[in-house]
Amino acid sequence: MIKVKFLNFFSENLAVKYAYILFSIPIKFRRPHRENEYFLSSIHKKIYIPEVDKKIMTYELEASGPKVLLVHGWSGRGTQMHALAKECHKQGMNVFSFDLPAHGQSSSNTTLIPEVVRCVRYLYQKIGPFVFAIGHSIGGICIMTVSYTHLRAHETRGNLVCRL
Repeated sequence: MIKVKFLNFFSENLAVKYAYILFSIPIKFRRPHRENEYFLSSIHKKIYIPEVDKKIMTYELEASGPKVLLVHGWSGRGTQMHALAKECHKQGMNVFSFDLPAHGQSSSNTTLIPEVVRCVRYLYQKIGPFVFAIGHSIGGICIMTVSYTHLRAHETRGNLVCRL
């Protein structure tokens, strides 16, 4: 934030552009070895999200039980949730995770929270419904946003769509 304040001293426009870069371009890290088992054992699929005009990489561990969605945080990857995915799958759940736009193997270099919300909503509509959803950091915010708006718009028979 010191850099933003410094830039703002000289130019408010420059400070805003720098802040935009900070909050729209995640740092991409290589997948560590501990995530390889989940990566190799999952079904990978790139899904086009028309509302954001981007492709996201999805990971699935198939099972016959309830569906669970795992959403990672900023500068992460869907495979980062490997320990949760493994445990949920061991309990018989059908596990889905994905790389947020501009993260991991998904397309683009930039993204913002509203795009992630649209991706979660798209996955819910096309792959869900999800009985459980677990999110870390921005992933949790996006799940809560989709859950709240979806429950408000589509609440039927008192069913709970997402347990957080």
